[in-house]
Amino acid sequence: MSVQITFFSMIIKKIVLDDKYPGGVDQYRTDCPNKTYHEDEHLTCVAYMSGEDLFDYIDEVTDKAPTLTLCTEDKPNNDIMPYHYGMGFFPFYKNEWLLKFTDGNNGLVYLAGTDSGENVLHWDYNKKHEDKVTLKDD
Repeated sequence: MSVQITFFSMIIKKIVLDDKYPGGVDQYRTDCPNKTYHEDEHLTCVAYMSGEDLFDYIDEVTDKAPTLTLCTEDKPNNDIMPYHYGMGFFPFYKNEWLLKFTDGNNGLVYLAGTDSGENVLHWDYNKKHEDKVTLKDD
């Protein structure tokens, strides 16, 4: 399977969240402040309309789980991979654990060493987490 990347996205491996995020994947899913959270069997993805909002959220996540770290050129196996749909992986962030492909107009990523899957997960704003609040109040 794969996760769909839209606008500005943040991808984290589920195994890493279970190891480093308080409460693991279940709590991370609950803490997501918008309706974009989606996952496959290996990855989680959260999306934002702006890079500023994405990096603010990355700061929130790393405040809760300080051992989570961004992928960088010299540390490509770190935990958090930011992505911009139009630019691809941010040029100053490198990773060795994600592969990207397209399915029509959809950009998708999957965990390296696994099958991208025939039935890729397409995020649908109207069908995912209908009961969640769109944004938390500041």
